[in-house]
Amino acid sequence: MRIIKLEIQDFRAFYRTHIIELAKVGESGKQNLLVYGENGSGKSSLLLALQYLFESGIDNLDFNNYRNIFSTQPNSGYIELTLRETIHKPEIVHKWSPQITTTATDRDMIEASKAKGILDYKRLLEVHFIHRHDSNINIFDLLVKNLLAHCINDIDREPVKKTFSEQWEDLITIIPKRRKNHRQIATFEKASLVFNEGLKAKLNELEREIAGLIDYFGYPITISFGFEQGVSFDHTIKYSEEHPEASIANREILLNVKFHDREVPSPHHFLNEAKLTAIAIAIYFSSLLVVPKPTLKLLVLDDIFIGLDMSNRLPLIDILKEKFSEYQIFLMTYDREWYEIIKQRLDSRWLFQELYHGVHEDQLEIPVWKTDKSYLEKAEEYLNIHHDLKASAVYLRTAFEVILKQFCNKKIKVIYKEDRKKLSSDDFWQSVRTAEKKDGTLYVSQLLACDVELYRNIIMNPLSHSRIVQ
Repeated sequence: MRIIKLEIQDFRAFYRTHIIELAKVGESGKQNLLVYGENGSGKSSLLLALQYLFESGIDNLDFNNYRNIFSTQPNSGYIELTLRETIHKPEIVHKWSPQITTTATDRDMIEASKAKGILDYKRLLEVHFIHRHDSNINIFDLLVKNLLAHCINDIDREPVKKTFSEQWEDLITIIPKRRKNHRQIATFEKASLVFNEGLKAKLNELEREIAGLIDYFGYPITISFGFEQGVSFDHTIKYSEEHPEASIANREILLNVKFHDREVPSPHHFLNEAKLTAIAIAIYFSSLLVVPKPTLKLLVLDDIFIGLDMSNRLPLIDILKEKFSEYQIFLMTYDREWYEIIKQRLDSRWLFQELYHGVHEDQLEIPVWKTDKSYLEKAEEYLNIHHDLKASAVYLRTAFEVILKQFCNKKIKVIYKEDRKKLSSDDFWQSVRTAEKKDGTLYVSQLLACDVELYRNIIMNPLSHSRIVQ
């Protein structure tokens, strides 16, 4: 199942109606979305539109609290999502508005909401930033009440197994009210044992997934979770109706970090932002890999690259391609240069959109969408629609160089030049043309090389290069 259409009206930054259409199920078109948006253009509103739509049925959200302030029509506005599972099944439409909420009873929407696939940079900061004044990083609440909340405890022997969040709520309700009530204490200890053993097993699974994701970044970092004791009843704390959790001891899952096989006592004080961001990303993404998969597998990521330099952003793209190939992905960034780079690494299943400030006819600010295209698509457009041969040739030359660079990045090395801007398409082409595979054969056949040389001589100006558009 995936999203094929999103319609937003009078929600936060989205004044009036805005529509995003993606490929139909069964079509080979663009099913993922990459958005460049300048700050304040509405990127965060797009993320929240999806998040609140999924949560509307669970949390009883009131649309009027998020309605665009310039909307003058009473009860106007809505978010509408069109889904389809297969070409043989009908489209499913979900809507959230002041008058209607259709997500409350839909299992697929509830499961997608629980999967926690919507993530921005602020949520990444929860891993380490909120602990900046502490010596340790305790992520018990983040894991038990959030990331692993809806994960089934496999150790549970009950006929109907419960999730960790359900078991945690059960523990709170059976906390002994009196410190010498042995029956209540025994009941609590039995339940806490099942909770602890199940959580330890799931944390071990999470550690293995995190190790695999950290490898993408190439950091000599090892992550483990300190939960050896497990939660228990604290006999020294008097029970309080207002704060019952205070009677549960060891509510800690400590984030332990080794760097070059050495323990890092306070990783959030020692490691730089790029490494901390990589750790946070690994934790969040690994949790998606160990929890039950929803029918609608969706990732919505807004500016999670902020804390990473360029060399650490590219591995994240590889993670999305290799670990989340079954997911539909909405990826957003305010970084124009990064947007242009990432476009070259994505395939034809991606729709490229740009989001800018605009002014409506009544002088109110609105987001303005601009559909971006690949260099090859632009070349075809200028050739077939505008009949502008010169413009078409410029985009064709750029597309050719992009292909060469992508091939070189994956397969071969290119001659070194201190100023990378002085590398021409000819430098890349000559490297590709003469490159050999491990068995000694050429990557490019003699026939293909002759064809490329022919067309290069006709239209490929070696002085034209692919450059980042500012």
